[in-house]
Amino acid sequence: MFSALRQGSILHVLDKGDNKLNYRTVNVESISQPRPKYNTSPYGGTAKMVIDIITRDKDGTQDFRDIPADVSYAEFNNGTIVISETREPLANIVTTRLSNDEQIVNNFDFYKEDIISCKNVLKQINPDFAKREEQDEKINKLSKEINDIKEGFGGMQSDIKQLLTLVGKSGNS
Repeated sequence: MFSALRQGSILHVLDKGDNKLNYRTVNVESISQPRPKYNTSPYGGTAKMVIDIITRDKDGTQDFRDIPADVSYAEFNNGTIVISETREPLANIVTTRLSNDEQIVNNFDFYKEDIISCKNVLKQINPDFAKREEQDEKINKLSKEINDIKEGFGGMQSDIKQLLTLVGKSGNS
């Protein structure tokens, strides 16, 4: 439990921001004494003991405020930062995420077909959606055609340069 941490202890941090996972350890620089934080509800308030932890690593200090004193890991920033006394809770979080990600990748074809089905139904239900999809398809087709023309013209440029070089050489003879 966080209330057992002491200054100089190691804290494990998992950062899940920017769709990447980063793990690091930080040193506990200071930890407050447990204090009551009241849960305000219409049915009466109950005191929950919380602490504040200040950590330091190579990037500087970071404050973690109002951590329940009776837990061993906590989430911050809408779940993008997880701190823990030990590695195990973080390993469980990463294992669950890995399993979910693998399940998504393994079901890629299903979801790809599901997207097509959803779009087909939306085209039937919503004429505005059907119109936007048709416009998007036309724009994508035109973009592809323009890119093909650019690529063809680029190849023709080198052919023209070669011809001009040959004509220039034969004209000098």
